Amino acid sequence: MAWRWGASWAYLLSMAGCSGILLNSLTDYETGDVFDVFSLAMGICGLAIRIFGGWGALVDGLAGAAAGGGIFALIILASRGGMGWGDATFMAGLGAVLGWKMTLLAFYSGIMAGGAGIAWLMLRGKVKWGRRDSVPLVPYLGVGGFFTLLCGPDVIHIIGMRFYLVFQTGWPW
Repeated sequence: MAWRWGASWAYLLSMAGCSGILLNSLTDYETGDVFDVFSLAMGICGLAIRIFGGWGALVDGLAGAAAGGGIFALIILASRGGMGWGDATFMAGLGAVLGWKMTLLAFYSGIMAGGAGIAWLMLRGKVKWGRRDSVPLVPYLGVGGFFTLLCGPDVIHIIGMRFYLVFQTGWPW
């Protein structure tokens, strides 16, 4: 992150995000649990740093938390218990760090990484098709979050140019 962002507010935010991603991914992979305290700490750090960017930055972080947690809340409610609330708290915390546009990119990237990872596990016979095997999702969402922390502003800028929109990321990205 220091190579990508240098000494900046973006570096501090990215380190808060990386810490939360690492802790949550490891605990979900090893135990199958996502500890809300790690997600909450990531979100609080993200919002605390965003205060220095002004009201716009803070609102962007709150919107990111709502977008990240809200998407998974809808999935959890629709699946009727097929997914735990730890995924929602993780994405809410990451959303506070990233802001709403980059949270949507992290969600998409994480789901794509998860699809590829689960397909690989199925090919190797570790997960059987049609069974209700539990696969931790947070490590894959973490891959999407890490990708977004490194490349998110550039990807969003390219998407914005593709659709001829002035599409910029929020502070400090």
